[in-house]
Amino acid sequence: MAYYDQREADRRHRLRQGRIKKIRDELSDILNDYWDRYPRSSGEESELEYKIEERLRYVHRDMDNFVREFRYLPNE
Repeated sequence: MAYYDQREADRRHRLRQGRIKKIRDELSDILNDYWDRYPRSSGEESELEYKIEERLRYVHRDMDNFVREFRYLPNE
Protein backbone atom coordinates (compact mmCIF):
# COMPACT_ATOMS: atom_id res chain seq x y z
CA MET A 1 0.00 0.00 0.00
CA ALA A 2 2.87 2.39 0.77
CA TYR A 3 4.19 1.95 -2.78
CA TYR A 4 0.82 2.98 -4.21
CA ASP A 5 0.61 5.96 -1.85
CA GLN A 6 4.09 7.11 -2.91
CA ARG A 7 3.18 6.76 -6.59
CA GLU A 8 0.01 8.79 -6.01
CA ALA A 9 1.95 11.46 -4.10
CA ASP A 10 4.49 11.63 -6.94
CA ARG A 11 1.71 11.93 -9.52
CA ARG A 12 0.06 14.76 -7.59
CA HIS A 13 3.39 16.52 -7.19
CA ARG A 14 3.91 16.38 -10.97
CA LEU A 15 0.41 17.80 -11.47
CA ARG A 16 1.17 20.67 -9.09
CA GLN A 17 4.48 21.42 -10.82
CA GLY A 18 2.77 21.32 -14.21
CA ARG A 19 0.10 23.77 -13.11
CA ILE A 20 2.70 26.16 -11.67
CA LYS A 21 4.78 25.99 -14.86
CA LYS A 22 1.70 26.58 -17.01
CA ILE A 23 0.76 29.69 -15.02
CA ARG A 24 4.34 31.04 -15.12
CA ASP A 25 4.56 30.45 -18.88
CA GLU A 26 1.20 32.12 -19.42
CA LEU A 27 2.26 35.17 -17.41
CA SER A 28 5.56 35.38 -19.27
CA ASP A 29 3.79 35.21 -22.64
CA ILE A 30 1.29 37.89 -21.62
CA LEU A 31 3.97 40.25 -20.36
CA ASN A 32 6.15 39.76 -23.45
CA ASP A 33 3.16 40.35 -25.72
CA TYR A 34 2.26 43.57 -23.90
CA TRP A 35 5.81 44.88 -23.92
CA ASP A 36 6.00 44.20 -27.66
CA ARG A 37 2.74 46.04 -28.31
CA TYR A 38 3.24 48.87 -25.86
CA PRO A 39 6.84 50.02 -25.62
CA ARG A 40 7.61 51.85 -22.40
CA SER A 41 8.23 55.13 -24.20
CA SER A 42 4.80 55.19 -25.84
CA GLY A 43 2.93 56.70 -22.88
CA GLU A 44 0.57 53.71 -22.77
CA GLU A 45 1.92 52.48 -19.44
CA SER A 46 -1.27 53.11 -17.48
CA GLU A 47 -3.28 50.91 -19.87
CA LEU A 48 -0.56 48.29 -19.75
CA GLU A 49 -0.45 48.35 -15.97
CA TYR A 50 -4.22 47.95 -15.81
CA LYS A 51 -4.15 44.95 -18.13
CA ILE A 52 -1.32 43.32 -16.21
CA GLU A 53 -3.06 43.88 -12.88
CA GLU A 54 -6.28 42.46 -14.31
CA ARG A 55 -4.49 39.35 -15.52
CA LEU A 56 -2.66 38.97 -12.22
CA ARG A 57 -6.01 38.92 -10.41
CA TYR A 58 -7.00 35.94 -12.55
CA VAL A 59 -3.66 34.25 -11.85
CA HIS A 60 -4.07 34.79 -8.10
CA ARG A 61 -7.56 33.31 -8.31
CA ASP A 62 -6.19 30.31 -10.21
CA MET A 63 -3.44 29.87 -7.62
CA ASP A 64 -5.97 30.10 -4.77
CA ASN A 65 -8.10 27.43 -6.41
CA PHE A 66 -4.99 25.35 -7.00
CA VAL A 67 -3.96 25.58 -3.34
CA ARG A 68 -7.47 24.74 -2.17
CA GLU A 69 -7.57 21.73 -4.49
CA PHE A 70 -4.32 20.24 -3.16
CA ARG A 71 -4.42 21.44 0.45
CA TYR A 72 -5.69 18.21 1.97
CA LEU A 73 -3.59 15.76 -0.01
CA PRO A 74 -1.22 13.53 1.95
CA ASN A 75 2.42 14.63 1.86
CA GLU A 76 3.95 11.17 1.76
